[in-house]
Amino acid sequence: MKNLLRLFGLILVMLSTVSAQTEKINPILITELSAFENKSEIIWVFFNDKGNTIENYYSNPLSVVSQKSLDRRAKLRTFEKGIDYIDIPVNSNYIKEIKNLGIEIKQKSRWFNAISCYATISQINKISKLEFVKKIDPVIKYKSINKIDENTESATFNEIKPKGTYSYNYGASFTQLQQINVPAVHDLGFKGQGVYVGVLDAGFNNLPHEVFNNMNIIAAYDFVNNDNDVSDGNDMGDGSHGTQTLSTIGGFKEGKLIGPAFASTFILAKTENTESETPIEEDNWIAGIEWMDSIGVDVTSTSLGYIDFDSPYNSYTWQSMNGNTCRITIAADLAVGRGIVVVNSAGNEGSNSSHNTLGAPADGDSVIAVGAVTSTGTRSSFSSVGPTVDGRIKPDVMAMGSDVTVASTYSTTGYTTSSGTSFSGPLAGGVASLILSAMPSLTPMQVRDAMRNTSSLNSSPNNEYGWGILNALGAINYFRVQIDHTSLTDTENPARIHKVSAIFTSQLPLITNKLFLFYSVNNGTSYDSVAFSSTGTQNKYEAIIPVNQNNVTVKYFIKAVNTSNVYSFLPLNAPVTTFSFKVGTDTILPIIVHTNLGNQSLYALPIKVEANITDNLGVKNARVYYKLNSVQKPEFELTRLGNSNIFTGYFPLQQSDLTLGDVIEYKIVAVDSSSANNTTTVPSQGFYAFEIVNVVIYSANFEVDNGTLIGSNDWEWGATVSPYPLAHSGSKVWGTKLNSNYSSGPLVSSLETPEMQVVSNNASLTFWHSYDFESSYDGGNVKMSKNGGAYTLITSQGGYPGVLSTSYNNPLGGQNAYVSSSGWVNALFNLSGLLSTGDVVKFKFDFGVDNSIQYKGWYIDDLSFTGIGIALPVELISFTAVSNSDGKTELKWSTATEENNSGFEIERSINGTNFTKIGFVVGHGTTTELNNYSFIDNTPENEKVFYRLRQLDYSGLFDYSDVISVNNNFAYSYGIEQNYPNPFNPTTNISFSLKESGFVTLSVYNVLGEKITDIINNKLNYGKYTITFDASKYGLTSGIYLFKLNVDDKFSSVKKMNLIK
Repeated sequence: MKNLLRLFGLILVMLSTVSAQTEKINPILITELSAFENKSEIIWVFFNDKGNTIENYYSNPLSVVSQKSLDRRAKLRTFEKGIDYIDIPVNSNYIKEIKNLGIEIKQKSRWFNAISCYATISQINKISKLEFVKKIDPVIKYKSINKIDENTESATFNEIKPKGTYSYNYGASFTQLQQINVPAVHDLGFKGQGVYVGVLDAGFNNLPHEVFNNMNIIAAYDFVNNDNDVSDGNDMGDGSHGTQTLSTIGGFKEGKLIGPAFASTFILAKTENTESETPIEEDNWIAGIEWMDSIGVDVTSTSLGYIDFDSPYNSYTWQSMNGNTCRITIAADLAVGRGIVVVNSAGNEGSNSSHNTLGAPADGDSVIAVGAVTSTGTRSSFSSVGPTVDGRIKPDVMAMGSDVTVASTYSTTGYTTSSGTSFSGPLAGGVASLILSAMPSLTPMQVRDAMRNTSSLNSSPNNEYGWGILNALGAINYFRVQIDHTSLTDTENPARIHKVSAIFTSQLPLITNKLFLFYSVNNGTSYDSVAFSSTGTQNKYEAIIPVNQNNVTVKYFIKAVNTSNVYSFLPLNAPVTTFSFKVGTDTILPIIVHTNLGNQSLYALPIKVEANITDNLGVKNARVYYKLNSVQKPEFELTRLGNSNIFTGYFPLQQSDLTLGDVIEYKIVAVDSSSANNTTTVPSQGFYAFEIVNVVIYSANFEVDNGTLIGSNDWEWGATVSPYPLAHSGSKVWGTKLNSNYSSGPLVSSLETPEMQVVSNNASLTFWHSYDFESSYDGGNVKMSKNGGAYTLITSQGGYPGVLSTSYNNPLGGQNAYVSSSGWVNALFNLSGLLSTGDVVKFKFDFGVDNSIQYKGWYIDDLSFTGIGIALPVELISFTAVSNSDGKTELKWSTATEENNSGFEIERSINGTNFTKIGFVVGHGTTTELNNYSFIDNTPENEKVFYRLRQLDYSGLFDYSDVISVNNNFAYSYGIEQNYPNPFNPTTNISFSLKESGFVTLSVYNVLGEKITDIINNKLNYGKYTITFDASKYGLTSGIYLFKLNVDDKFSSVKKMNLIK
C-alpha cells in the first residue's frame, strides 16, 4: 500500500512539473508547432530575474550605457543610480545555458529581460524546463507600411531661393519645410546641433549620395543580418526607403534638399527585412532602440510603422492599438521613460469609419505619431487615423507627406519625390531635434507638448489631424521665456543712464528673482550681472547697466528662467552673440541702401523713392536732391515708415510738369543724430538718373478683356462656374479649360504676354493662381524671354513645390513646376538682377500634361508687373466733349505722335463706370505729325454723359484715355416741374422743357381763375428753361395760386404754388 501511495505521489509530481512547463509556453506556439516536429519558429524567451550581479551594474552604470545616455536620463530625475532594474543586461549565464541546447540567439532585450531565437517544439520544451525561464511567447510579425508613391528621379531637380528670404537655399524642399516653419528656426541658428538622432529603417543603400556628404554618422548596425553594414550589400533587405527618410530628416545640399535637423549627429539602425512577402519581426526594432539608448540617442525617427500580417503569421490587430499590448509600443514608451523622444509615422492605411488604422508603435501614449498632409495642408488620403482603442486622439501632429522631396536611391546626385507618412515622420523628428537643440533640458513629454500645443489645431484636435500641422518656430518658443527688448543704441553722452527694459512672457510661471542682465566692458572677457526689477507694469522689468565711462564698448545679454528650469537668453545664443553699444564721440556714417529707380512711366505718377537707412545713433533726416532736365529743383524729405529703417517719399511732380524724354537726376542725403552731423550721400559722386518714358506699367484683372494675352491649346479666357475655381477677383480668369478638366497629352499649353519694355532695374512679376493637377505628373511653370532670346525658367519666391515626372511623356518632364493642388495663392517673381532697364521681355505660362489622368487645371488672375510696361502707341494731347442745342455731342481729340495706331473706339457711359462702344475712328498708323479727330454722338436721354477713348494698335494692344463728361441740355419731351421753393416768399423758380420750338405762354392765376400776369408770352426754341417769379411785383397776399404752361396746341399743364407772407 505504501509503495502504491509513493508511486501515485510521484505521478502527481511529474504531472505537476509537466503542467508548469506547459504553462510557460504560449498556447499559440503549441498549436502552431505540435504537428510539425522540425518546424522552427522565432520566439521570445523571458527570464524570471537578472541574476545576482545587479549591484555591480548599479555601481558602474557606464558598463551598460554611455555618459550621454546618463546625462539625457538625468533630465527626468527618476534615475537615482543613472539606470534602473530594466536597464540591467540579460544574465549571461542564462544565455549560455540556452546556447548549450543548440539554439542560436537572435536578439537580446535588457528592457524585457528576454532573448529572441529560432526553436522547434522540442527545443521549446527543453527551454521551458529551465528554472530561470519565466515564459515563452512568439515574436509577433508584421507587414511594413510602405511609401505610397515614388516619382522618377531628376538630376536637374533644382530651385533658386529668392535672395534675402532665408539663410539657406532650400531648393524644392522649401515647401515641406516652410509649411512647418523650419526655415525661420534655421535663421535663429538652430539646426539640430548637439542632438543625437536615431533613424530606424529598412537600411540605407545610398549613403555616398551628395546630400549626406556632411552628415555626421557615429554608429550604424544591421539588426536583420547582425553586422555593421546598413547598406544592401549581399544581405537581406533593400535600403532605398531608409535612404529617402534619412535625407528627409538630415540631408543637406543647398539648392536641392535640406533636412530640418541637418546639423544633428546620426545613429542608423537597419531593423526591417524588406524582401517580398517577408514579415517584419518586432525583436529587431526593440534591439535597435535599446542599442541607440545605450549610445545616448535623444530623438528616434521611425518611418516603418507595424500593422497586422495575414495568416499564418502571429500578429496583432487594430484592437491591439491601445498603447499597452504591442511589445514594440511598450518598448517605445520605455524609451520615452529614459528621456528619448520617440517619433513615429502614423501609418498609410487611410481612414476606416469603424476603427483606427494606426500602426504600432504609433498607438503609444508617449509616442509622437505623425500623419501626412499635402502641400496645401489638407490631409493626405492615405494618412492613418485614430483614435486608439482606449479613446486617445491620434495622430499627434501632421507634416507634409505627399510629394516630399527626397534623395534618389539610384544615383549620388539625383532627387525625386515620394509620398507616405514615412516622410512626414522624419520632418516631425527633425522638428523635435530643433526643439532640443534650442532647449536641451526639455523632457520628451515637454517636447511633445511643445509640438502639439503650437500646431494649427491645438485648440480643437481631432482623430484625422491630431493637434494639426507643426509649427517649428512656435514649438521652440513654447517653453522658452519670451524676452522682448529693443537694444540700446550708441551714445555720445557718458552720463546717460543705460536703462535696459524688457518684457518677459512665459507659458509657465517666471522665476522672477532669476531675471538677470549680464554686461561686459572688456569685450566679453568677463561679465558682471545685475538683477531686473519690476516696473509695476505686468511682465515689464528694468535693469541699469552701471557704466559711466567714456570711449568704451559695452556688451550685454539677458538671461531668464521659468519653472521648467529651461533657461532662455536674448540674444538666443548668448553669450556667443550679444547686444552692444558704444559710449563716446561718434564717427560712424549713416548707411543708405538704395537701387537706382530706372526709367519711369509718364502715366504712373507720383514717382516713389525708397531707401533703407540705418545709423548707430539714429537718422536725423533724409532728403532727395534732384534736377529736372539739368535744372535744380527744391529738395524734398523722406519720411520713416513706422518703426522700420525704410524711408520713403515722392517726387513733387505732376503730369503737367513733365513730358516724354525728360531726364531726372537725383541723390539721397542722410544725416545722423551725432554732434558732428555725420552725412552720407548716394551715389557718392554725381547723381542717379532716369528718363520719363512712354509706357504704361502692365496690370490686368481680365474683367474687361483678356489682357492681350495669347493662349494656345487648353488656355481659355472667361468666367468659371463651380466646381471649377471661381475668379480670385471679379468673375473672369485665364484657365486651362475654364469649366472642364484639361486635355490628355502629351501636350504643352502656353499662355504668352505681349512684348514689353523694362523701365526699372527693380522689376517684378506677381499673379494669383489656383491649380489642381495630377500630382507631380502634370503641372506648370513660368518662363521668360529677354531681348528676343529663348525662353528660360524663372523661379518665384519660395520656389516651385516639385519636379514633373518623366515617366509618362510629359513634355515638361524633369522641370521644376507647380505640382499637386492649391487654392488661390499669390506668386511673386523678383526679377532684380535678371533684367535691366531697356530690356525687351515676354513671359509665358507653360502647362504640361502626360497621357494619363486629367484634373481641373491651372487658373490665373490679377496679373501685374512693376518696372515693366507696354509702350504707348499714341501720345494723346487733348480730348474734349461739347453738347449742342440740337441734342448731339461733339467729341474732339488730338495726338502728337502715333505708332502702329489702328484707331480709336469711342465708348459712352451714363454712370461713369459701365461703358459701351458707340463708334470707331480710323487712326493714322505711324506718324510724328499733329492729328485732329472728331466724332458726333446722338446723346442719350441723360443729363450727364461720360466718354472715353480705347486706342488700339495693329498687334491688338490697347490703352484707355482719361474719362471726360458733358452736361446735356437737350429736352426729349414737353414738361413743367413743380416750383421751388414751395411754399415761397416772395420768389420761386419754375422749370420747364420744350421738345420742339413754339409759341410759349407761362401765366399766373388766383384761385378764382383770374389772370395775374404772363411771365412768358413769346416764341422759344426747344430746350430746358428755368424762370424766376417774384410775387412782390404784383402786391399778392398769402394764398394758393396757379401757374399754367401752354405751347401752341401741343402741350398744356397747370400746377399749384403756395405764397406765405
